[in-house]
Amino acid sequence: MMCSDEQGGGVVRAEGEYVYTGRRALEESTRSLSYTTQYAGIYFCRLNQLREAIGKRAEHASIVSRWNATPVQRIVELTQNPDQLQVVVGVLFREMTLKPSILKEYASQTGALIPFPPRQPAGRYLRSDEDYVVLEDESARLKLDLSQCEPASWRDSLASGLVVGVIGSRD
Repeated sequence: MMCSDEQGGGVVRAEGEYVYTGRRALEESTRSLSYTTQYAGIYFCRLNQLREAIGKRAEHASIVSRWNATPVQRIVELTQNPDQLQVVVGVLFREMTLKPSILKEYASQTGALIPFPPRQPAGRYLRSDEDYVVLEDESARLKLDLSQCEPASWRDSLASGLVVGVIGSRD
């Protein structure tokens, strides 16, 4: 499978085969909470592979010239100037305050004083008004203010791991 634009550039994706076996991925008897899976390595591998392509796409779409924005390679290189628009590519991370945490589990078992919100019933979406989104790369993390983005349902649909180009200013 190949995704490309009109100019012939694109991203080549490997194809995979899937065979439906009629079984669930995890049997009910083996389900348990696991805090060992870490995806940062995958996210940053994808970031390194897509950074240049997303930057070129932003230039091709005239985003940089139309908004008079300055492309920036890393988050740490962003200048703190509310009058200057800048474009940076990074990985979105959604901080979900109601998501289970190993530290909070440990605190509840040992009696350590770590405040945590009440548990949500299994299978419920863990959205909260205190959730926020950060953009991160190898150099830093930057909390994004998405209050001006419309519609609000778009903001709520953002998920961790998306490699995106962002235009804005740093206050």
